[in-house]
Amino acid sequence: MARQRHALVGLGAIAGIVVSAPVHGQPSQTCTQLTTRRYGVFVGRAANLLPQLPEFLAIAAVPCGYLQHSLTFFGSFDDLQRARFRADQLRQAGLEAVVHSFRANVPAVPDGYRAAVVLVEPTTDAPKTLTEVRSLATAQTATLGNRSVILAAPMSSLPTATALSAALRGRGLAAQAIGVSSIRVVEAATPRPTPSPSPSPTPSSPPQRGTFRLLVPATSVNTLGQVRRVSPDAFERLYQGQRFVQVRSYSDRANAQRELERLRSQFPGIRLVQE
Repeated sequence: MARQRHALVGLGAIAGIVVSAPVHGQPSQTCTQLTTRRYGVFVGRAANLLPQLPEFLAIAAVPCGYLQHSLTFFGSFDDLQRARFRADQLRQAGLEAVVHSFRANVPAVPDGYRAAVVLVEPTTDAPKTLTEVRSLATAQTATLGNRSVILAAPMSSLPTATALSAALRGRGLAAQAIGVSSIRVVEAATPRPTPSPSPSPTPSSPPQRGTFRLLVPATSVNTLGQVRRVSPDAFERLYQGQRFVQVRSYSDRANAQRELERLRSQFPGIRLVQE
């Protein structure tokens, strides 16, 4: 069976995440397909792994798939308070339920109910990093631009995702909790035949392309907060054994260089690296 691919188009630096759908074991419906109203209620584990529930909750449970993971959907609502009430019923039953909307204003959802996912930067030993992340949560590889990343614990609560990120950083990994609202799942477009190119002048100095990152030395506990004032998606990471805050990544060196010059006065020691 050919693998279906999905692109996660994000806000800010999260743009361009691509995830391959699994060949086996994925529910027949995606979580997005089931949220016919403004807000949906989800539990971040497969339906067959849920404990015994009261009948009124059990009949509402529907398996669904999101970011390669099997989750459980517990109904959609047009009213946020009703969605929170359903989430509270599930939490009283011992399940970590979250409220999420693929189409409504997610900031209206209180932090304690908001859905989150963890983004992890692999080390040079990517398989080992993935194994370590999986020792704490469900996770899979994805691509961000032209580099590999790891997505863990989709549709977890924001407090849980934040705690997981802190635990991973305690193991020396660069991890951050991002809201599920920062990404949306779209099917990749069907490739179109490429027309024969017309002759064009060869540029005298083509732009250098690759993966270029702006890194600020993490000299204090306040560094991350300071960088996020100019780049909300900044996160901590290790580079050559030292801790930095990654401001942004670029595919074009000229763009990265211009941003480096703009930020140099604000962040002494900022550097441009290519990976």
